[in-house]
Amino acid sequence: MSLPRRAGLILSCLVLLGAWASPVRAAPSKAAPGVPISPRADAAPAKGVTYPKLLAFVRAVYPPGAMKERREGVVRLVVTVLETGAVGAVQVEASAGQDLDAAAVAAVRQFRYRPATVDGQPVEAKIRVAYPFRLPRQAPRESSRPGEPVRASAGDKPSGVRPPRAGARRAPSEQAELRGRLRERGTRAALRDGEVVALRLGKEATSGSSQAAVGGAAAAREFAEEDGRFAMRLPPGRYRVEVRAPGCFPFAVTEVLGPGTRLEVEYFVERRSYDPYETVVTVQAERKEVTRHSIPLAVVEKIPGTQGDALRAVQNMPGVGRAPFSLGFLIIRGAAPKDTRVFLDGHSIPSLYHFMGLASVFNSDLLSRIDFIPGNFSVAYGRATGGIVDVATRSPRSDRWHGAVSADVWGLAALAEGPVGKGSLALSIRRSHIDAILAMIPDIALTAAYYDYALVFEHPLGGGTLKLIGFGADDRLKRRVEDSSRFETVHVSLFAKLLAMYSRRLGDTAFKASVAGGYERQETGVNARAGAVQDTGSVSYRAQVEHLAAKGLKLTLGLDGEVARHKISTAGSGLSLDLLGNDDVDEDAAIESQVARGTSVASALFAEAAWSPTKRFTLTPGLRVDWFSEETFRGISFDPRLTARLVVLPKKLTLVAAIGLFHQEPELEERHTMLLGSPKLWFERALHSSLGFGWRIRRSLSLEVTAFHKQLWNLVADSEEFVYRDGKVVPEHHASTGLGRVVGGELLLQKRPGSDCPRWLKLEKCFGWVSYTALRSERRTDRGSPWEIFEDDQTHLFTLLVQGAWPGGWELGLRFRLASGTPAEFYKGGVFSGDQMSYIPASGTLVKGRMPMFHQLDIRLDKRFAFKRWMLCLYLDIQNVYSYQHSEFLQYNFDYTRRGVLKGLPIVPSLGIKGEL
Repeated sequence: MSLPRRAGLILSCLVLLGAWASPVRAAPSKAAPGVPISPRADAAPAKGVTYPKLLAFVRAVYPPGAMKERREGVVRLVVTVLETGAVGAVQVEASAGQDLDAAAVAAVRQFRYRPATVDGQPVEAKIRVAYPFRLPRQAPRESSRPGEPVRASAGDKPSGVRPPRAGARRAPSEQAELRGRLRERGTRAALRDGEVVALRLGKEATSGSSQAAVGGAAAAREFAEEDGRFAMRLPPGRYRVEVRAPGCFPFAVTEVLGPGTRLEVEYFVERRSYDPYETVVTVQAERKEVTRHSIPLAVVEKIPGTQGDALRAVQNMPGVGRAPFSLGFLIIRGAAPKDTRVFLDGHSIPSLYHFMGLASVFNSDLLSRIDFIPGNFSVAYGRATGGIVDVATRSPRSDRWHGAVSADVWGLAALAEGPVGKGSLALSIRRSHIDAILAMIPDIALTAAYYDYALVFEHPLGGGTLKLIGFGADDRLKRRVEDSSRFETVHVSLFAKLLAMYSRRLGDTAFKASVAGGYERQETGVNARAGAVQDTGSVSYRAQVEHLAAKGLKLTLGLDGEVARHKISTAGSGLSLDLLGNDDVDEDAAIESQVARGTSVASALFAEAAWSPTKRFTLTPGLRVDWFSEETFRGISFDPRLTARLVVLPKKLTLVAAIGLFHQEPELEERHTMLLGSPKLWFERALHSSLGFGWRIRRSLSLEVTAFHKQLWNLVADSEEFVYRDGKVVPEHHASTGLGRVVGGELLLQKRPGSDCPRWLKLEKCFGWVSYTALRSERRTDRGSPWEIFEDDQTHLFTLLVQGAWPGGWELGLRFRLASGTPAEFYKGGVFSGDQMSYIPASGTLVKGRMPMFHQLDIRLDKRFAFKRWMLCLYLDIQNVYSYQHSEFLQYNFDYTRRGVLKGLPIVPSLGIKGEL
């Protein structure tokens, strides 16, 4: 961890002290009543995913018995589309009668699709198909002199009809026309899976009556087109118009149709669930890691304790330790935070979270996928020995302009997106106001503020897609000036990045290339006489080609790299600051300032092959070669990796094993002499090995178990030796002599989002998981020193998450976390040091142990209100419900005879509101 970031951690700690997805919908079209509906227009598919497309349609034979009885209906099916495009299993989800079901299944089995793909690789997918059976109807006779059309609009209330003009001739049997459009209430998106039924009401029926039509039969029924439009011709009269759509609440309205009139309507139908993910693609051979958790954004953004930020859900994954004060540092499988890298669309970003870990640095509403890989990751990633978090942005919506505004206790956010020419654009900005709230507390010494912004533009170009992304973040920590209400900035962390990506597919070959330029600044200081500033400008690039060389063989070739220019400035005793104002800086002493500049170049080539000699076995070997160069440090690293996957029972049990080498260069302050570093260091190395299995217990219930081991060497360790450098003997400070080892296991029992829930709870959908990790992480400074527990070791990690949704837009979530306390050193006394003019721990008084175990319960309640053209969401997020203040750090008095602890936050409630157009 760099010097400014380490200071930022301490400052952030002090601030804290101061204060389902819906099921896949399908609907018929009039021309081909078995065509599966595509995903909603306002829901962008995940990056790299294409859905099945119908190529060959076969019309079902109408059963003679049903035709004679004038029976109609809609058969709803769950269809499995194989990797070849052929139809596999077909299951009846909603029956319309045994004979109609059999006819629909027989026809759908003959359909032919273009298969679904993930990153260009065909995969098996499940879709839902609605196959309607409708009898031909005789066209109505038109009046020789139609009356004047009458236009009206109808929503939830009955619509009136203008009387015919005086003198106009009307035939008693003259037909009226009802046409209009179905929309989702709240989102205004076209409802493409709706059926409109008109029921003739008797004379005694009143407006809004639920009485059936005369004879109990529907006068007319029509299915909406792809754009939600429908039209039907009816005899004059009073009708109860019902809209029936899967996944929607019942909708009905009374309409009055006069002779020869034409009524234009627009019906807004409320869905039971508004999750944007409606198609489930089952990935099998594409998974290259033993453990890879892809997080469903529509669900995890409502996990308690996240304040609606999906990126914070990473902290609940198996193997992720808890950071002090619940800060945003990622401690994965016993590794230090600096050993894990975060990527956004293939390019690294300095940090995933703002100060205090309250929010991520990128608006999660603009993301399509979050992949968390705790170890044994693909050769496409490098320069890390811990884990990987890979974040992918989605395409901005292009159907129309959308907007969202939200606010809670911590900050404000705004998002706008919509079409621009042939492309689409999204803009986001967020700003905290926690600094203003903390500043109102008289005794508060520190406040923090942050903001972030993002722009995403996508446009088709040359048969492919061009995407431009500009984003950045700014964090500032402020300290109250003594005897004043004014605050001054003592720490700054900011970055800005511009990224351009182009992707295209030609047959069996997919190509992706991107380049990014960025600036980062870390500044720590309490006055003009003491501080440290690190400025970094960088340019990074990435290119990757994937080619399906043969059946069962996919090759991947790629390169990535980064050129960074560093500038480091220090003044006074900026490396050791008392951030609460007791600065031990001699005002009469001369200011000692230093400035250093340097350039680092990192580049890599990687190759990978996914070979599947059979459908049940996949072998993925890969090799990554990295080259790193700087004024005082350079070297080449070869990282071979291998993953094997065996399907023991199709769709039930899978075994996975992996082994590989990983590396990363030392941190800047570890290799730079001005920051008390050493230039004679080497790459830190790690050998990852893991073995696991995945068991699908039920359709929506799965179990993943993974055992892992990591062997570490060439770790940067503190050194008390002296070396001869630049003509003089100087302290070495650091040496690549450290060793480490980590062993452990993970368990994840997951209930996927869906309606398979306990009936007694009357839930519409539910989701949850139980994760448990047991590990031991140890380090030693060299081969002759004893093994010691690593400072970030947390032996036991447990998370229980349960979420449920009820009718009416109500959702409730519970999260319980438990983590072992981190290692600590307890002193029983001290002695006075004349050299340091202060007390130091006395020899023989050290007792090693652990801090108390952490545990916390969080609750979140959501309520969604769907209006005609917009939606309102309210939530109450309560962290630490029973207000257990965990002991975070030890504190001692001046002579080490007494000690206390720094307590964490008590109960933290947050009330939020979000409006969406």
